[in-house]
Amino acid sequence: MVNSEPLLPINSVEIQNGDLKEPPMPFSSDDLDGSSGNLISQFIHLLFVFLAWTFDAQLSFVNIFSDADPAWHCTSGDSSGASSCFSASTPCGLPPESWAWDFPAHASMISEWALECASPTVVGLPASAFFAGSLAGGILLATLSDSALGRKNMLLLSCLTMSLTGILTALAPDVWTYSALRFLCGFGRSTVCTTALILLSETVSGRWRDKGANKIDADASKSRSNFSTIKIIWDRKWASQRLIASMIAGFGIGMVYTGMPLNAGNLGTDIYLSTALNAVAEVPSALAALVIVGVTDRRLSVLGFTAACGALNIACVFLETKAWQMAAEVASFFSVCTAFDVLLIYCVEMFPTCVRGSAISLIRLAIVLGGAIAPMLVAVGRRLSFVSFGVFGVVIVFCGMATVCLPETKGRSIRDTMEEEEEGGDCRK
Repeated sequence: MVNSEPLLPINSVEIQNGDLKEPPMPFSSDDLDGSSGNLISQFIHLLFVFLAWTFDAQLSFVNIFSDADPAWHCTSGDSSGASSCFSASTPCGLPPESWAWDFPAHASMISEWALECASPTVVGLPASAFFAGSLAGGILLATLSDSALGRKNMLLLSCLTMSLTGILTALAPDVWTYSALRFLCGFGRSTVCTTALILLSETVSGRWRDKGANKIDADASKSRSNFSTIKIIWDRKWASQRLIASMIAGFGIGMVYTGMPLNAGNLGTDIYLSTALNAVAEVPSALAALVIVGVTDRRLSVLGFTAACGALNIACVFLETKAWQMAAEVASFFSVCTAFDVLLIYCVEMFPTCVRGSAISLIRLAIVLGGAIAPMLVAVGRRLSFVSFGVFGVVIVFCGMATVCLPETKGRSIRDTMEEEEEGGDCRK
């Protein structure tokens, strides 16, 4: 029979029949129920979690194509403006008859709504509005998965909101309506990644089982207001220090994780090729994170990958060959994706189950805040590459250094309550 008891602290032991029973490892395939019906059910749950993540990724990065700076060319329609057209770097200010877009106007919001002369603030507004919506939604909805709604209902509500606003966005008549709908879409997606991650962790580790759930609910029921779990974290110095350090690291990682795919078009290479390479880089980064968390320290991993990402970003400013620039950009994105994955796993292990949803949501807020700033830097970076690549590199290096303040969690079991975490000897009150 598979043990259905909740996981115990790594430094605790249990006495049974006079013998010491060693505590279980944090996580293993043995946690899955061996009966075929329950095993199939669990894998179906995991599949739906993965689908929610896919849905989130599609609506998060659609800006790469919809807000891209479209290519244009000079025409022979106006001989007086021909010479000025061929020497111009942008079509802004040129006579309308002297140039044309390479693709249909609806291929990008810039060409569809004639934003070729618009300021970087307006051009970057839709992407920033999406992440600003995620930020606002995270602030208002961050603790609902720990209290009123629960994990599943929160995920369903988020996906439904994203779906409806995503459909309406396709019908937007101007950039202002488009930005407003992107904000609402971001508001809906604010808890998708966080809730999906927690559901994945708790499903695989068996925390959905009745005994473990009762223990978690008993601790959470001490205070049921939506923001009570934040107060629980803030009232403990060790927990608030972990939260602040994790949020600083998340801010830098979020800025680069969001900005690099948007910034790929500034290299002057094919945007579809650049996006495809970045997408492919996410696959080995996920596998790398899976291996890394099993063999080395989480803290050292996040610190190392953020430093590598920063160095590669700065290299993009000085490399002159486009092929080398693209290679550095893809390697940088691989590094930030790996740091992103390891950081989320790290944070899941650092915070007890009773406050995990709120803690991860707040860290996710910091990631989203960094992402909200990135599109503006990308828009400016179309003219000044250091404003995008250079700033990205400096920010992620300094933010990544915040992880030196965090405790190491490798080899530890996941704790359910704040008391278990404090009794584990890893906290300084």
